[in-house]
Formats: sequence, C-alpha cells, structure tokens
Amino acid sequence: MQPRSFTRVVLAARPRGIPRESDFRVESALLPEVGPGQLLCQNLYLSLDAGFRNWMDEGSGDNVLPAMPIGAPVMGLALCRVALSRHPGHQVGDLLMARLAWEEFSLTDGGDFLVPVPSNPKHPLSYYLGVLGDTGLSAYFGLIDYGNLKPGETVLVSAAGGAVGSIAGQLAKLLGARVVGVASGAEKCARLIAELG
Repeated sequence: MQPRSFTRVVLAARPRGIPRESDFRVESALLPEVGPGQLLCQNLYLSLDAGFRNWMDEGSGDNVLPAMPIGAPVMGLALCRVALSRHPGHQVGDLLMARLAWEEFSLTDGGDFLVPVPSNPKHPLSYYLGVLGDTGLSAYFGLIDYGNLKPGETVLVSAAGGAVGSIAGQLAKLLGARVVGVASGAEKCARLIAELG
C-alpha cells in the first residue's frame, strides 16, 4: 500500500555561488493521481550532480532541461522503481534510471529521460547513477568517441578527483594509456594514486 503523502526537496531561492541549506526547503506533498499514460516512480537513490547546479540559476534553461522554478522540486537523476503505472511501456516493479526530482515519489508521462535498469542487476543499484550511469558514460564517450584514445597515448584528465574525471582516468589506464591527472590538492592527488591507480 502506497503512503498518502511523501517528502520532497524544493528550490527555495536562487543560489548565489555555492548552494547553501537556506536555498532549499523540505516539504510534504500528497501523492498525485496517476492518469492515462503516466507512471508513479518511487525514487530509491538520488544523484547530486554538479551539472545540475547550472539549472538552478534564473534563465539558465536549455534544450536539455529548463531552469528550475522557485518552489518546485529540485531536478536531478534518480534510480527508481515503478510503483503505479498506466503507461504501456513501463510496468509496476520496473527499475529505471531517470531525470526526475529530489523527492520520494515522482509522477511522469515517460517523456522524461528514462532508461531501464536490469531487473536482477549484478551491481548495486546506486552504480547506475555513477559509473554505470551518466557519469561513467560521459567519461567513456569522451575518451572513446571524442578523444579517439589509442593504447600508448598520454591522457591529461582535469578535475581527476571528481566523478567523471576519476572514472576517465581509470578507463584510460585500462585502455592502455598513460594517465596524468590534475586535482585541487594533495589529499585528492594522494587518493587518485593510492586508491585509483
């Protein structure tokens, strides 16, 4: 049985520089009715991606995502399970990686970015928002499709201590490249060498 209400995080103010707690508000909302062609997703994991910070600014929308409105749930990537469905392409219990919002439940018509996740995944579900999701795909396609990386080449990875950079460095090394990483501080650099090779 589904709860009648759920918790969500809304954008309370436009961040100036680094977002602060006061830029957000946690509130309760009633579960919406699921109409024809819609599905209600229970968000199991939410991703806090640096790229989404841009869409919190006034007038920042583009063809990927419009600017986030004040008072609306903060947009982001989610790993979710379909809780209720009146959509022909998605059944109750399906796992999806989706561009939804920072909330326990999200209603969508399937027009959002929705990617099926295997029903019996071999890896922890959270990986589909990281190394097996947009983060890993950004690193992979950047190296392979755009960088045309060949074994023996040298790759310079800026922000090597970040999400995409740390994966790009590891992938480049696995593909036979010499990797040089740039990071903002001795602690990050030490972690890159000791933990990520």
